[in-house]
Amino acid sequence: MDLAEVYQQAAAKGLLERRVVIEEPLSKGPGIGARMIVLPKSAAQSDRSRLRVVDKNRKKGRRTHPMSLVAADYLVLLITLDAENYPAGRVIALYRMRWQIELAFKRLKSLIGIHKLPARDVDPDAPSSYLVRDDEERLTERRHVPANPAHGTADHDQASCRNRLPTIL
Repeated sequence: MDLAEVYQQAAAKGLLERRVVIEEPLSKGPGIGARMIVLPKSAAQSDRSRLRVVDKNRKKGRRTHPMSLVAADYLVLLITLDAENYPAGRVIALYRMRWQIELAFKRLKSLIGIHKLPARDVDPDAPSSYLVRDDEERLTERRHVPANPAHGTADHDQASCRNRLPTIL
């Protein structure tokens, strides 16, 4: 598939939808049928995307491929949902909504400091904290400090150990 041609068609039409087959190189199966939806970005979105591509390559000490700059001008979605129930416009709207949710989670994680997952083998006697909703619909961090002489701490009342977080949800 010639992506440069696909992008030109999308630029001319404003929205391009094309059926494609995803084939695994080592597989002898028929492949997976999918749809590719290509939507040109606005001028401002394209400018930001191109700058991001150039900056990312510069930081890695690479030269930016000219086709990467062309691709930065388009939103490309590859989906396996049927066209009858999920027309291209609906898929794009759902994608944008999903992206806003992703951004909200990213912001939430940075605000409350949960950008790293806890270790899998967490010591059950180690101090821990978790988030709960209080009666006023605010997120509250509660800390649990177990009564374990090995940690040199005593069990504290949870109410005296809680810290209020800003209202997020």
